[in-house]
Amino acid sequence: MRIILSIFCLIFLATIANAQKEYRLFEKSDSADFNYGSLYSIDTFPGRRKAFLPVKGSFTVYTFIAAYRGLSHRDELEHEFHDILIIKTDKDNLIKDAFQYTLEWTEMPVSYDLHKSRSSGLVLSNELSVKKLNLQRVQEADHSAKESNEDGVIKLN
Repeated sequence: MRIILSIFCLIFLATIANAQKEYRLFEKSDSADFNYGSLYSIDTFPGRRKAFLPVKGSFTVYTFIAAYRGLSHRDELEHEFHDILIIKTDKDNLIKDAFQYTLEWTEMPVSYDLHKSRSSGLVLSNELSVKKLNLQRVQEADHSAKESNEDGVIKLN
């Protein structure tokens, strides 16, 4: 019985570890655009979450949130984190721009975790892999990798 319970626990833990991050649709804004001024000045912008709010424009802006558990570099304990992904599309749902950020990021500069899409020709669709956005760090603070290792899928419904 003990062996069966141990195997079940291992299978359960492996399933959790391999669970794919899901970026769930939080908000869709028509006639909108990114507030590039706030995004590129996120280090000094009051209220980081507000930097990702759309402004008036001629696009559709989608806001996605992915909640996940991970280790904090601050206290090395497991916490819940939230990644925000904003995607701007045209009338044909062609992705024009995208940014991704961890809302609980605490290391300075906070802009270090801001990533921008470098892809083109992608259409926003359900189950789109975040890897296809080719997210790269906006700020080059050191010689570490510029490409994001973010993985997961976009959930439109």
